Amino acid sequence: MPSMIYHAGRVNQVRLSGVLFISSLKATLHVDTVLSVINQRLYLLSQLKAQGLASDSLPVIFHALISSKVE
Repeated sequence: MPSMIYHAGRVNQVRLSGVLFISSLKATLHVDTVLSVINQRLYLLSQLKAQGLASDSLPVIFHALISSKVE
């Protein structure tokens, strides 16, 4: 059995490998966080399109900003 770790504080949430874990082990906070980030990136993508970004560049940027966050 490992020895006790003294002076270590307890936390309510921790992010490991991009996944947010909370003390209740529910995924709600993680899902809400990911959806918020994706929503912000979709807005950025729409602004880039409105500013005249070339149509053939949109799928590349979508994959870089949004698909990579979901996968």
